[in-house]
Order: sequence, then C-alpha cells, then structure tokens
Amino acid sequence: MYLLQIIIIMISILILTSCNDSGIEEVKLSPAEVQTDRRLNGLIRESGLVAVNNSAQFNNLTELGKKLFNDKNLSGNRDISCSSCHDPNFGTSDSLALSIGTGATGEGPNRVQINSNSKTIRRHSPQLFNLGQDEQEMAFYDGRVQMRNGILTTPVSINANISSLLTSALDAQTIFPLLSNDEMLGQLNSNDLATSSDNHTIWDNIMSRRVLIDTDYLTLLQSAYPTTQTYNIGHIGRALGEFIKNEFLVSNTPYDKYILGDTSALNLSQKRGLEVFLTRGQCIQCHSGPNLTDNQLHSVGVPHIYPSLSSNSDDTGREEVTGLSSDRYRFKTPGLRNISKTSPFMHNGSIKTLEDVVNHYNNIGNSLSNYQISPDLQASYQEEILVDKNFARQTNRFNAIDNRRLRSGLNLSSQERTDLVNFMKSLSN
Repeated sequence: MYLLQIIIIMISILILTSCNDSGIEEVKLSPAEVQTDRRLNGLIRESGLVAVNNSAQFNNLTELGKKLFNDKNLSGNRDISCSSCHDPNFGTSDSLALSIGTGATGEGPNRVQINSNSKTIRRHSPQLFNLGQDEQEMAFYDGRVQMRNGILTTPVSINANISSLLTSALDAQTIFPLLSNDEMLGQLNSNDLATSSDNHTIWDNIMSRRVLIDTDYLTLLQSAYPTTQTYNIGHIGRALGEFIKNEFLVSNTPYDKYILGDTSALNLSQKRGLEVFLTRGQCIQCHSGPNLTDNQLHSVGVPHIYPSLSSNSDDTGREEVTGLSSDRYRFKTPGLRNISKTSPFMHNGSIKTLEDVVNHYNNIGNSLSNYQISPDLQASYQEEILVDKNFARQTNRFNAIDNRRLRSGLNLSSQERTDLVNFMKSLSN
C-alpha cells in the first residue's frame, strides 16, 4: 500500500511537470489556461504591447544626480529634498494623498507639518518609475513641461544655456520644484534663496549659495562634465533626470516575461486580468505602450479633494495651462510600472487602493457621488481636507470624461475586478 502511494505521487508530479529540450522544468498548463493564452496572444499583437527588458546604466552623471536627489540643502529652508516626497521606500512617492512641502519634518508618510508656513500641496506626489524612457514626453500632472520632437515646452521661458542641457521632459521637470514657494523654496524673503521672484535669479542663487560652495559637488560636477568650466541649473537638471531614469527603472517583471513568451510568468487570474485590461476594462485605451501610458491627458471623473486653507477649491488640470475649456479636468495618464507599490492613486491621491481604483472606473458616477474623506487620510494633516460636493462642478467632472464607455459604466463582475487587480500586481519587479 505504501509503495502504491509513492507511485501515485510520482505519477502526479510527472503529469504536472515536464522538461523542455534544454532540460528546464516547465509547468503544464490547464486547457482553460491554454485557451486564455491563445486569446491573449492575438490581443497583445493587436494592442502593440511591448516588454521593457533594458538595464540601468550608472556613471558619474548618475552619481551626481544621486547626491542632488537626497540633498535638503537645495531647498530654501534646508528641510526638504527630492527624496522627502519621492521616497524609494514608498514607491518613489510619499504615501500621502496630498504632499506636504517645506516647513515640515519627516519623510514619506511620516512627514508632519510643524507650523503655518508648512503648506499642503494640492496634488499627490507622483511616482518616478520609468519616467526617463524615450516615449515619456510629458511631465507634471497637467503636462506643463513637455519634450516632443526635440522641442522643449515649459511654463516659463528658460535661457538657452540652460535649456540646451536638458535632454528630456524629466530633466526639465526636476528644476521647477526648486522654484515653488510651497514645495522647496520657502516663502519670499524667508531664507537666502527666496529673495527674488525671478526664476533665473533663484536658480543662480541655488548654484552659487548651495552647490558650487560644496567641494564634493565640485568634484562630482567635474567628473560628470569633464569639459565644462561653468555650471548652471541645467547641469543639475540633467544629472537629476539621468539618476531618476536609471535608479527607478522597472523591467523584466512577470508581465514583461509573459509578453516575451513565457506563458508561466503569469498565473491564470493575472492572465484573465490582462484580458480584461485589453477588452472590457477599457484600460488599454489610455495605458498603452511599453510603460502603459499613452503620454496624453484625459478626464476620468476623479473626486476632488483639497486642503481647507487653499484659496482654490477646484483643480481643472490642463485647462490651467492652456486656458481651454476643452482641457478642463484633463490630467496626464500615469504609467503603471510598479503600480502596486505606489498607493494612493490619482493626481490628488484621493483613491487609496488598486481595488478602489477599479471600483471607481467600474462606476464613476457612484464614485463621485459617494466619495468621503477617510479618517486615515485626514490624520496626516493639521488642516481639514475637504471633498468638493458642488453639484455643478461634480456634473462637469462627470460630463468631461472623454471615454463614453466609462461614463456609462463598465459593469465588470467581482471576479473580473479581482483578476484585473491581480494582473496589475504583475507589473512590479
């Protein structure tokens, strides 16, 4: 009897696994999974999805960028760095719905406002994964910095000796938080950097008063730019962009391996979720390409939350840049790389979990009508965080949704929503 049990176990193992020609053990797939793979093979070809399998490249420029990224001395009050709000331990964001700028202490979700000079930023700190890839042509939620066909567009004019050094939208984006009174600069005349409202004067002050007086920076600058004798803020932006591009590169995820032909890289639920992503879920309409973003701006009916002390109870997104009513409530489509590690979600961090995100898209009207500020969201702030319930603006947000299917509701089943969330978890490495 004991021998028979052993034989049955051995036969079961042989049925479940086999070896390919190279001797590598492979898991045999169920008939249902084989059929799913066949459908996905066609859908993937139709959608043009491609994998990311390149590797990071570190050099003297990224070494300079690393020091800059973590240096609080670049801020006016010397109390905040890029990594304070883009902490690698929290998915290169801060786990807060709305970020907290200068005048506070702590990092990531532990950042605490200490006085009235500490401002709550009206938008969520965006994640940084794969932002430096070639197809990422837009920066900031409202797309106010863009690099398309080699032409740089920014919210303010930049001298040619600076702009010529910036090779991407990411490079250019990095130098603008340094100008923000609420984010990194501090209030006017509150420190030795915030002595002017002229952007180039502020950038020059950062270079002369914080960077070029530091011997470590001089050594790193000389190594990164060996033929350069005069440095400006463009050299800083270029180094920061190169560091972010390589340090936060996400590739070779289970999803990438599946796209490249490894059918065992995803489980059956994740495969079903990918099928929902490409079909009934409508996700592929905006989340396409190697980093699952179309680099465009869309309106998707996000509930609006804002700090009570803010003078602006609305955020109309791209319209604030262009002045066009057709751009109202349009925000940049984020990439989905490492998405399971970057909560909360949306441009204002109003939606906490991936499950909540899927439920929002499944019935946006219900999401807008019933949204409430959760106690744990409020706990991070001294001032009250409010949700806009103005009927006219809520109606405008819903009507501005640019995908008709989203307006009518996706009506995904509970299983489809679970599978979709499981698929998105495969986008992390």
